[in-house]
Amino acid sequence: MKKSILMICVLTVLAFALCAAIAAEKGNPRWQHIQDLIELRESGASERKRGGVTVNLECTSEPTLEAPGRFVATVNGGSASNYYYEFGIIDEGRDPHGFLYCGENGTDPVLDSVQLYSTGNYVALVWVYESDQYDSSVAQDWVEFTITGPETASLEYKAAQIVAQCRGTDDWHTALNLHDWLTHNAYYDHDLEYYGADIMFRGYGVCDSYSKAYKMLCLAAGIDNDRVTSNQLWHAWNAIKLSGEWYQVDVTWDDPGSATVPMSGLEGYDYFCLNDELMDFDHHCTDATFTPGCTSLEANYYIHEGLWRRYGIAYLSDEQGYGIPNANGEYQHDMLASFTSAVDSGETTVELAWELYWTDDLDGLYYMHDKEFMLFTYGMNTLDWTVNGDPAVVEATYAPGSGKVVLHVLEVTPGGYVASLTLLLPADLVSIGSRAFEDVAARAVVIQPYVVYIAEDAFENSRITTIYGFEGSAAEDFANASEALDFVPIDADWLASH
Repeated sequence: MKKSILMICVLTVLAFALCAAIAAEKGNPRWQHIQDLIELRESGASERKRGGVTVNLECTSEPTLEAPGRFVATVNGGSASNYYYEFGIIDEGRDPHGFLYCGENGTDPVLDSVQLYSTGNYVALVWVYESDQYDSSVAQDWVEFTITGPETASLEYKAAQIVAQCRGTDDWHTALNLHDWLTHNAYYDHDLEYYGADIMFRGYGVCDSYSKAYKMLCLAAGIDNDRVTSNQLWHAWNAIKLSGEWYQVDVTWDDPGSATVPMSGLEGYDYFCLNDELMDFDHHCTDATFTPGCTSLEANYYIHEGLWRRYGIAYLSDEQGYGIPNANGEYQHDMLASFTSAVDSGETTVELAWELYWTDDLDGLYYMHDKEFMLFTYGMNTLDWTVNGDPAVVEATYAPGSGKVVLHVLEVTPGGYVASLTLLLPADLVSIGSRAFEDVAARAVVIQPYVVYIAEDAFENSRITTIYGFEGSAAEDFANASEALDFVPIDADWLASH
């Protein structure tokens, strides 16, 4: 039998969709230019001049942990009336193939505004252009320098401090806490100048900064991970390995792009531990640098915490997206409860459809899309399903783009064991007192053979209808004397396996 229920619903995930919408703007438009500069630096490391133009970069004041230092570029030769200068800084010891800082080109030949917060070996670079166009580069130069200081001023020491602060009960909680530390202590650099892991000191940076810092923090915590980059998306994020499975994590997109201070209150978890399929919805590219497949959703934040259910709490709406009450005057609707009610009434295939509406107004309402549907469906398949109290095997499916979740009841086992609805009493319990199971949510109880006394009214006001126990025990005698209780015999092997 098939039952279809059409609900025109508005999803109650405004804050989460808002974060994603803002974060989606974070693809760095300077990304390709930065990659070009890195290639120019590495392929032409000995080429400091072109077309008769030379530039000399001199450090006139050494950078320290307290002062930014001063670098001056001097151009010789050439015929341009004005030259443009673009400065960069590389953390040579930690990230020789990427930038810590890269400013926009301009007419000022002096760099004296970049404060560095970590000890280490660095390279300052300058590119000279004949105009404000990046394809007019005529010369480059660089100078190496070192910042010294106490051990506590190193990026490695800072990472160890953060890991000690964020260490959780297991790798999942540690990875989550490190994710939260970054989203709560940093914000996105809208000037698109800072690219290094020193966001841990600085407090702001672009996606490169977030992903480099998260990689460093996870490695310091002993969590296997790598960075994922895409030139097509102008973006970088991470992949982490938890309990043998790889997952994708985008800390940048979980930190709202409109914020200009840490802890804006809009930090989220939409991109914590996604599989490839879900990540591909808004990170679609063909040049991602990470190759191991991410297929699991077990560690996904919403699945792990049981919060996937929120995607099934919706509001009824009309075709214009305005809220309207149902027959009982209620706006809120629980889709999971609708599935449960339908299968308890005997339906074996149940469809629930959400209408998909979108608004361009960021202050408006946001609606279910494929990613949320798939998380809701995955969560449905993690439940212990029952049909009128009997264990059932069900399968929830969702076809991307359909806006419809379908639940199939595959098998029902009358009187079967359902772990989530069964109370296992302690092995050292010897007696069960008056009204012991009053208001207990369980439908069944496992009573071990050491119980020798059960009060006559022990099951009064109880939902329990089945006792699992040993033959010849007080539990069997009590169940046989009761018209409201069924008895299921078990033995030591059964008990050990359950």
